[in-house]
Amino acid sequence: MPDDALPLPAAPPQAREQVLAALRARIVAFAASRNAGAGAEDLAQEVLVVIHTKYGHLERPEDLVPLAFQILRFKLAAAARKALRRGEGTAVDAELLQDPAPDPEAEAERHQRLERLAAALTRLGERCRDLFR
Repeated sequence: MPDDALPLPAAPPQAREQVLAALRARIVAFAASRNAGAGAEDLAQEVLVVIHTKYGHLERPEDLVPLAFQILRFKLAAAARKALRRGEGTAVDAELLQDPAPDPEAEAERHQRLERLAAALTRLGERCRDLFR
């Protein structure tokens, strides 16, 4: 979604809250479109906190929009690095990694086959036993 898809109200200095509310909706939409999913709301909140704490002197939408989206891009990149570092994209279910317990029926069949093979080898001639080895 482009940065200017949703219109922002013209902001006199006293309407900063309106600008930030409209900006928040745009940030959430942008973050959700970049696969942030359920974390889009959290990212929007983090961006607004940064804007409030470090850029409280900015009030015009022309100043806030590019700044907010630059901060958001940094936050998205940081979240992607964190997920990669933790291995969240390559996680495998722990149950799939466990060795399945041997099936008693399959073990019995295997044991029976081995006994038959050993018995058959004893009945072979010397040359055939050497070839089999």
